[in-house]
Amino acid sequence: MENGTVTDAGKVGSRPSRYRNIIREIRRLRPQVVMEIGVLRGDTAEQMIREMIAYSDTPLYIGFDLFEESDSAEFSKGGVKSREKVFNRLDKIGNAKITLVKGNTRDTLKKYHGPKADLIFIDGGHSLETVASDFRHASKLLNPGGVILMDDYYHENPDKGCRFMIDKPPKGWKSEVLKPSNTFPGTGAISIAKMIHASDAPKYEVINFLTFFWGNKYTERHVSVLYNALTEYCHFDFKLHVLTDRPLAVSPDIAQYELWGDYSKEKGCWRRLRAFSHQAMIEWLPRYFVLDIDLMIYPDFPKLVLKNYSNPFTLCRAENPTFSHSPYSGTLWQVGDLRVTDREIWQPFCRMRREPQNMPIYRMRENLFEAGFDGTDSALLSVLFQGKQVHSIGSSDGVYSIPLHFVPNGWTEPPHNTKLILFHGRANDPLDSQMASRYNFVSEYLKKFN
Repeated sequence: MENGTVTDAGKVGSRPSRYRNIIREIRRLRPQVVMEIGVLRGDTAEQMIREMIAYSDTPLYIGFDLFEESDSAEFSKGGVKSREKVFNRLDKIGNAKITLVKGNTRDTLKKYHGPKADLIFIDGGHSLETVASDFRHASKLLNPGGVILMDDYYHENPDKGCRFMIDKPPKGWKSEVLKPSNTFPGTGAISIAKMIHASDAPKYEVINFLTFFWGNKYTERHVSVLYNALTEYCHFDFKLHVLTDRPLAVSPDIAQYELWGDYSKEKGCWRRLRAFSHQAMIEWLPRYFVLDIDLMIYPDFPKLVLKNYSNPFTLCRAENPTFSHSPYSGTLWQVGDLRVTDREIWQPFCRMRREPQNMPIYRMRENLFEAGFDGTDSALLSVLFQGKQVHSIGSSDGVYSIPLHFVPNGWTEPPHNTKLILFHGRANDPLDSQMASRYNFVSEYLKKFN
């Protein structure tokens, strides 16, 4: 709860920019119950409640503080407000239920027997003893799968705040210092840190996403929008990789690789099939999630990723009634075992081209059309897996398509379970102004991530 000049990362409204991590976690978790230790005037509480009422009719906010009103407080020019004044402020926001507990948290947290929380934000006393006590009691009030966020990770001062606990987390807990930090005169850089129970931690240190870029169909803006959305919603460490035919002026945090030299042999989207090859991928990306460059990501998308990242491979259902023989789409897939995809996809593809002669792609495409398939690389997947059980995801998992779901059904807003929206090419480019004018949710998405 600091006031001061932010010298590195700016502010979110009137709040230091590190507080955006709280909003990001709320959008990811969609908690029904949020608990805050250290309410002060209710600034952070108001932000959290406003986020919660956007998706929940009956959210619960529980705040703990001394609530001893005064005109000044440590690191706060605005002073401290009484419980009554804070309650009146928060009660006006909307339909959230507000519970404020007055007293020293060493006593009140221990005596609390109300609902447990999905997210707890600790921003109370800065002494090591108080921080340890608040965490110890708060950890018992957290629901499974929940998150504890702790303010006041002092980068230059291990003797106050939560740094001692984050650097060496208690047994059974995983910790992470979140970006951005804010720098204040006299205190240096300060961050918010995150604690989750080890059993809730991702199984992989880094989740890899892969997309493709070639020709003039899309622009560098598409890559940046995709990366910005991943950064906003993915609570785990991830890396975005781009296989591209030329260097891109995008964030240096995005890994760029030259698209394989023989891609001209696999015209159009067919060149993507080499990503199923063990020889082509094993040395640099043995496990990954492929995303089309023009899709839209929603807050629950990370749940879809973590649920499927351990599979040998996962395909996306096309759900296209025009080509009922082509049940799979190449716009999204997951690879967890390249040995399986090499055996089941890449090697059969190579054999189909060699036998009975070196078949050009255009002829293979024509043959697929004649057989009732859609003639794309994804049609090949449908041929290879006819009569076989394949792990797949689709609309029942929150994956929807503009031309295949929104247009025929006349939808103007995404369904409540949406995790991804697919656009399928230039005719439905989300960065096109006509698409943004047709769908308000597209316009809002671009305002946020463009």
